[in-house]
Order: sequence, then structure tokens, then C-alpha cells
Amino acid sequence: MILCNAGFLISYQVLFKSFMPYSIQTATGKQLPSWCDDSLVGQIFWTILFSVAFIFPISIPRELSALRFTSAFSVCMSFYIVLVIFFECILSHGTSPSMSEGFQAAHNKKELSLPAVFNSLPLIIFAFMYQINIPAIYNELEVKTIQSMTKVLSYGTIGAGTLYTITGIFGFVAFATCGPLGYPINENADPPVPWTYEDIFKAQNILQAPFLTSDGKTPVAIYVCLFGILIVVAFASPFCVLPMKDSVEEVRGKGKLDKKQNIIWTFVLVLVCCILSCGVTSIGTVMTILGATTNSAIGFLLPVLFYLEVEKKGPKYTNVKIGAYLLFGFICISSITTLTLLVLRFVNGDGDEKN
Repeated sequence: MILCNAGFLISYQVLFKSFMPYSIQTATGKQLPSWCDDSLVGQIFWTILFSVAFIFPISIPRELSALRFTSAFSVCMSFYIVLVIFFECILSHGTSPSMSEGFQAAHNKKELSLPAVFNSLPLIIFAFMYQINIPAIYNELEVKTIQSMTKVLSYGTIGAGTLYTITGIFGFVAFATCGPLGYPINENADPPVPWTYEDIFKAQNILQAPFLTSDGKTPVAIYVCLFGILIVVAFASPFCVLPMKDSVEEVRGKGKLDKKQNIIWTFVLVLVCCILSCGVTSIGTVMTILGATTNSAIGFLLPVLFYLEVEKKGPKYTNVKIGAYLLFGFICISSITTLTLLVLRFVNGDGDEKN
């Protein structure tokens, strides 16, 4: 649990340190000084600032209810970002001249391969990995029952899945006509700017793709999204630190942390993640490694083992147990395959670009 939440926090820190200088430079049109730009020194500066000035103070509270307003704001901002991507596609501000042509190009360019499936699985697991927060969420329910918890999880999963689907479809359609060599391009843009799939994948964020109006300018809504996602990341960070402190209490076996211990452990956990994130340059790499290791273990492997242990006195082979065996084997194979493909990409020198 500690390693899994630490991985999430590191991914947020990596996103912030690489996205903040980009957002400022995009909004102002000016290059930042070397000590705070997107260079290694600048990213270390933003990581330390983000960790000390934002994550640490808002991660001190021990109850999720203390974060309800910031959490509500983050949810609203997430909805806004999805709507912006949806309408930017409809308004043909991507490389597709029209939405109908974008859908046609997306249909023609769809690809399905075994390596692509294994590369995508860790990202999907990462996106839906909320098991680590279930105990804290259950503790906040007014009516603590399995039915209430099931309802919360169902609504949350369906809502998140819907937003992911909308973003994925219309984000792809908006740039589906972008060719491998940068052509064809959006003829409405003046001057036209050629972009390739490789450029967009290297950015690893749809908001860094070239959404342009008819006069070649970036829509104001995109600027709002750029800084909005940074706020979302900042407010999401405490939801990683709180479960880590709960796990620390369980490991210590000495009861709840007092106020002084809570502050010290909060600082130590944030500091360790800050140091580790300084050496990571790609959030895609973090998501892939987490999805293939700690996330898959907590989300699939350990629950299967727990179930088999609880039901060990029953029949050895039932439909449910056979399904559990198959799921366990599939997750193991996919995790090993994903990590192998990741290592091969880094060996070939293109890990960050195509991850």
C-alpha cells in the first residue's frame, strides 16, 4: 500500500514539474529562466516547490472530509477538461479538418496488436486503481454498509469510465488526420503547423497537442485546462499521503499518530517521494511500471490469493476458482510482458517517446 501510493504521488510530482513550466511558457509566450524552465534544474525546482509548498501542508489532515471542498473542485475541473476536449474536436481545432473526416481517419488508422494490448493494460489499471482508497472512503460513509460502498464504487467507476471514453475517442479523432510525417495538417490553421503522431505521443498529454483556432492561436479554454490540471494534481496528492500514513500506523502497531508524529511522517513521506521523482522524466514510464507491479498486485494478484485462502476448504476447482486462476495467470503474464517491452524500448533509446 505504501509503495503503491508513493508511486501515485511520484507520478503527480513528475507531471507537475514537467507541466508547470510548459503551461507558463505557453500562456505567456516567453521563455522562463534556466532555474525554473523545463530543464533538469528547473524541474527539480518545481518538484521541491510543489512538494513543500503544496503537498506537505494540505496532506497533514487525517480525515478525507477535510478535503471535500478541494476534491469537489477537482472533480468539476476534470469535467471541464473533458468538455473542452470534446468541443475542441467538434470545432475542428485539431489537425482534422472536420469531425466527420476525423472519425473516418480514426476508423482507417485503428490498430490492434498484442504488444499494444500489453502496453495499454498497465495504463488502464493505473487509471482505475482506487482500491487503495477504499478503506478511507468507507470510513467516511454516513451509512457504513456493503450496499452503500457498492453504490459509491459503481457510480464512481461508471462516471470515470465515461469520462475516459469521451476523452480517448474525441482526443484521437481531433488529431486522426495527423500523418506519420506531419501531413495532412489542419488547413484552417494560418500559418499551418505540421504535427506528427510521434510529436503528440512524446508530449504524453492531449492538452499539449496543437489545438488551434482558424487564425492559428491556441484557444483560451486550453490555457484554463493547462493550469486546471495542475490544480487537480495538487488536490489529488493528499489522497496518496493519507493511506500511506494509515499503513505506517499499521506497520508500527502503536496506535494512531499524534499531532507531532503526523507532521513528521507527512514530511518524511513527501520528501522521499520528492527525491525519487527528481530522477524520473516521464510520467508514462511511472504509470507503466506501477500498472505492471504494485497496482496489478494490489488490484488483482493479492485479492485472488486472499480469496483462494479463504475458500481453501471448499472444492479445489469451481467456476469462480478457475476464473481466479486464469485471471492470476493473465495478470502475471501481462505484467512480465509489459516490463520486458518497456526495458526493450529503453534499450533501443525510445522509452520516453513511445511509452
